[in-house]
Amino acid sequence: MLALFLAPAWAGTWTILLPPDQRAAEWEEALELTGLTLAASESDSSARFRCTQGTCLLYIRNGDSWRSTTIPAPSSAEAREQIALKARSMLQARAEVHNTWQPDLGDFLEAEPPPAQPLPTFEIPAPPLAPFALTEPPPTRYIPHELATWSEALRPQLIISERPPLLLWGAASASGEQRSMSGPGVSGGVSGGISMLSSKLGLGLDLSGHSPTRVDASRAWSTWGAAGMLWVRPSERIQFAGLIGGHRLRFTDSGSVADTVQRTFAAADLSTPLGPLWLTARFTSDLSPITLYEVDQLGREEVLVEPDVLWSAAVGVRWWVGQ
Repeated sequence: MLALFLAPAWAGTWTILLPPDQRAAEWEEALELTGLTLAASESDSSARFRCTQGTCLLYIRNGDSWRSTTIPAPSSAEAREQIALKARSMLQARAEVHNTWQPDLGDFLEAEPPPAQPLPTFEIPAPPLAPFALTEPPPTRYIPHELATWSEALRPQLIISERPPLLLWGAASASGEQRSMSGPGVSGGVSGGISMLSSKLGLGLDLSGHSPTRVDASRAWSTWGAAGMLWVRPSERIQFAGLIGGHRLRFTDSGSVADTVQRTFAAADLSTPLGPLWLTARFTSDLSPITLYEVDQLGREEVLVEPDVLWSAAVGVRWWVGQ
């Protein structure tokens, strides 16, 4: 900072030429701060600046040529001070570069030092390298593909199994459902089995039961059964499952068992995670129709339900274990 204010003593007075749209009165404080004076024309100016289309350039005289640099628009007193300080610092740097004072270096240097002696060298033979041998075979273990990443320079001695392990899984479910021939009801079930392919595919057994629902005022039916289950999970938030098996239908009349029949059924469901549980929608249908009829005391038959395929649509939640 001291050099900034002492420079005019040997560099002369520096002048700056303002554009026509600038008022000299607004620049008095900035020029007084930096020691610059206003130039009357371009020929006797040390610096000048121009602003066109939002871009302002500061020009500093360098002999017969001009050097330029970008500056902020002079829209405030602070901006005008920055422009004046920028011009002053560039003029100071130019003056220091063109200073002709060159001291005699011999006054500061001693006699030429002696040449440096070369450093001694030593030759150390490399020790012999013994081949590395494994004392025991590397362990064989399954590593998921997403974790088997390493630097090529530090590749560990691991063997990745092509057959991933089988994992056990289990689930419990509860649903509300709508059935054919009757009104709404509830159902529940448990299932379990094995999964593979990093839990993307699973096999298992599903046991389910359906609460009694009324066909009319005195008659109702319920069912329970078992089915093989195959599910696939293409993404973390979608699971499709297919089931096929058999169930036992129990019909009651005025609270007494009227008849029981066995039927083969198929089901499909779609699940998505809902917090710690999975939201599940399942559709179940028998694979063969059924006819309900009544026989009175005289042996006469009255058809209550024409041949129909029993079905149910359920929505509920499922809790998974081992997933």
